[in-house]
Amino acid sequence: MKRIDLITGARPNFMKIVPIIDALNAAETRSGSSRFRLIHTGQHYDRAIPGSFFEELGFSDPDINLEVGSGTQAEQTAALSMAAYRAVQRDDPSADG
Repeated sequence: MKRIDLITGARPNFMKIVPIIDALNAAETRSGSSRFRLIHTGQHYDRAIPGSFFEELGFSDPDINLEVGSGTQAEQTAALSMAAYRAVQRDDPSADG
């Protein structure tokens, strides 16, 4: 089974990812051959912030929270890169080009 990792974290990206999730869910319903994993960067580590977006936009909690937290842009970028790499190494996603 193919799986795609969708990574989101900043407020505007929560809204942008909804149509992608809807399309993947529709494709999975039709063919049963695709699966995605929702990964939250954890930049907004207060449950009240991302939790309300997830609930309001109608999808469940993310499969993985990278828990990047706050910091300078450089610190967050480095932490995100390292955490995403580890998540992919644990369970390699696959998608046809």
